[in-house]
Amino acid sequence: MGSNGIHARRIWEAVEPFVLEERRQRRSNLWIYLEDLAYRAAQTPPATIHAKLNLHRYLAPLAHRDGLVPNDPAVPPQRSRKRHVGHGETEPPP
Repeated sequence: MGSNGIHARRIWEAVEPFVLEERRQRRSNLWIYLEDLAYRAAQTPPATIHAKLNLHRYLAPLAHRDGLVPNDPAVPPQRSRKRHVGHGETEPPP
Protein backbone atom coordinates (compact mmCIF):
# COMPACT_ATOMS: atom_id res chain seq x y z
CA MET A 1 0.00 0.00 0.00
CA GLY A 2 2.76 2.43 0.96
CA SER A 3 2.27 5.87 -0.44
CA ASN A 4 -0.77 4.85 -2.51
CA GLY A 5 -2.91 4.74 0.63
CA ILE A 6 -3.88 8.39 0.28
CA HIS A 7 -5.31 7.63 -3.15
CA ALA A 8 -7.34 4.70 -1.85
CA ARG A 9 -8.82 6.94 0.85
CA ARG A 10 -9.61 9.72 -1.64
CA ILE A 11 -11.30 7.30 -4.02
CA TRP A 12 -13.37 5.83 -1.21
CA GLU A 13 -14.38 9.27 0.03
CA ALA A 14 -15.49 10.21 -3.50
CA VAL A 15 -17.61 7.09 -4.10
CA GLU A 16 -18.82 6.43 -0.55
CA PRO A 17 -22.19 8.24 -0.81
CA PHE A 18 -23.06 6.33 -3.98
CA VAL A 19 -21.88 3.00 -2.59
CA LEU A 20 -23.82 3.45 0.64
CA GLU A 21 -27.00 4.24 -1.29
CA GLU A 22 -26.50 1.17 -3.51
CA ARG A 23 -25.91 -0.95 -0.42
CA ARG A 24 -29.08 0.37 1.16
CA GLN A 25 -31.11 -0.44 -1.94
CA ARG A 26 -29.56 -3.84 -2.67
CA ARG A 27 -28.73 -4.92 0.88
CA SER A 28 -25.25 -6.01 -0.20
CA ASN A 29 -21.59 -5.40 0.60
CA LEU A 30 -20.88 -3.59 -2.64
CA TRP A 31 -17.25 -2.37 -2.85
CA ILE A 32 -16.34 -3.81 0.55
CA TYR A 33 -12.75 -4.42 -0.61
CA LEU A 34 -12.17 -0.77 -1.48
CA GLU A 35 -13.69 0.29 1.81
CA ASP A 36 -11.41 -2.11 3.69
CA LEU A 37 -8.38 -0.86 1.75
CA ALA A 38 -9.23 2.74 2.64
CA TYR A 39 -9.67 1.72 6.29
CA ARG A 40 -6.29 -0.03 6.39
CA ALA A 41 -4.61 2.89 4.63
CA ALA A 42 -5.99 5.28 7.24
CA GLN A 43 -4.65 3.08 10.06
CA THR A 44 -1.05 2.87 8.83
CA PRO A 45 0.91 5.95 7.76
CA PRO A 46 3.07 5.55 4.61
CA ALA A 47 6.27 6.18 6.61
CA THR A 48 5.52 3.15 8.80
CA ILE A 49 5.04 0.93 5.76
CA HIS A 50 8.19 2.30 4.11
CA ALA A 51 10.24 1.61 7.26
CA LYS A 52 8.85 -1.91 7.57
CA LEU A 53 9.78 -2.63 3.95
CA ASN A 54 13.17 -0.94 4.45
CA LEU A 55 12.57 1.38 1.47
CA HIS A 56 15.12 4.07 0.62
CA ARG A 57 14.98 7.20 -1.46
CA TYR A 58 17.28 7.58 -4.45
CA LEU A 59 18.47 11.10 -5.06
CA ALA A 60 20.10 11.57 -8.43
CA PRO A 61 23.30 13.62 -8.66
CA LEU A 62 21.29 16.40 -10.32
CA ALA A 63 19.39 16.93 -7.05
CA HIS A 64 22.70 17.42 -5.25
CA ARG A 65 24.01 19.80 -7.90
CA ASP A 66 20.88 21.93 -7.78
CA GLY A 67 21.04 22.15 -3.99
CA LEU A 68 17.84 20.20 -3.43
CA VAL A 69 19.58 18.06 -0.80
CA PRO A 70 22.32 18.92 1.70
CA ASN A 71 25.92 18.62 0.59
CA ASP A 72 27.06 15.02 0.37
CA PRO A 73 30.83 14.47 0.58
CA ALA A 74 30.42 11.51 -1.78
CA VAL A 75 29.12 13.80 -4.54
CA PRO A 76 31.67 16.36 -5.73
CA PRO A 77 30.23 19.80 -6.48
CA GLN A 78 30.03 20.67 -10.15
CA ARG A 79 31.81 23.70 -11.47
CA SER A 80 29.72 26.40 -13.04
CA ARG A 81 30.23 26.50 -16.78
CA LYS A 82 30.18 29.60 -18.92
CA ARG A 83 29.65 29.58 -22.61
CA HIS A 84 30.97 32.00 -25.16
CA VAL A 85 28.29 34.35 -26.45
CA GLY A 86 30.37 36.49 -28.76
CA HIS A 87 32.71 39.45 -28.67
CA GLY A 88 34.21 38.24 -25.40
CA GLU A 89 30.91 38.20 -23.51
CA THR A 90 29.90 35.17 -21.48
CA GLU A 91 26.67 34.08 -19.84
CA PRO A 92 25.85 31.16 -17.55
CA PRO A 93 24.41 28.03 -19.17
CA PRO A 94 20.59 27.88 -19.38
